[in-house]
Amino acid sequence: MSKIEISKESVDDHNKIIASKRDQEIFFNELTNPSKPNKALSDAVKRYNKIVDSL
Repeated sequence: MSKIEISKESVDDHNKIIASKRDQEIFFNELTNPSKPNKALSDAVKRYNKIVDSL
């Protein structure tokens, strides 16, 4: 595989992860101004911490 093909593949992979301008805006907004976790996520963290603490 040539360097150009590898570069194109890398760009394609990146574009699959952050596909659209809207996706980019959502992603970067969450990084700079994160939402509060919902109840399900908070409960999952509590369960996880309980399991880890018992090890």
